[in-house]
Amino acid sequence: MIAWLLKLSMPKLLLGGIALAIMTMIGGYVWGRWDGRAVWKGKLDVQVAIWKGKYDAQVAETARMDRQWKAKAEETERELQGKLDSATAAADDLVVSLRHYRARRCPVPAVASGTAVTDDASGITADSDPVEAALDDHLRACARDAERLTLWQTFYDGLLDAQGASHSTDAGGS
Repeated sequence: MIAWLLKLSMPKLLLGGIALAIMTMIGGYVWGRWDGRAVWKGKLDVQVAIWKGKYDAQVAETARMDRQWKAKAEETERELQGKLDSATAAADDLVVSLRHYRARRCPVPAVASGTAVTDDASGITADSDPVEAALDDHLRACARDAERLTLWQTFYDGLLDAQGASHSTDAGGS
């Protein structure tokens, strides 16, 4: 085996040695790279497992927070719906009362006869000037109250109409 090496000339031998050295270096580099990749891959797998664990924990915490927020929102909605229902019932009662009040106009009954009735203790007649003035003031106040009541009823009816429109929009959109 050595005999055929001796037959080669020195430049060929030198060129072969250089080629062998280069091939050895390239092989060592490639082997080292693959070995380094294996070590790096092992470290990467550990990091991936750590990050996956953190990610899964964050996803679980986010889901828990979402459930907690949803439960709180539903509880608040139930409370507000109860308040809305009671306020609506109170407003409906108020509207009925105001309609009855409007139908009565004024709680003071009309005088049936034109005869004067005397109060025995004071001697003042029922149709005297101070009473008529007070009655006129009271009737004007009743008229003002009736006008205000009409405005409030118009306002409230507008609210009910708007509320009915929003409920029909909500029902149609869902």
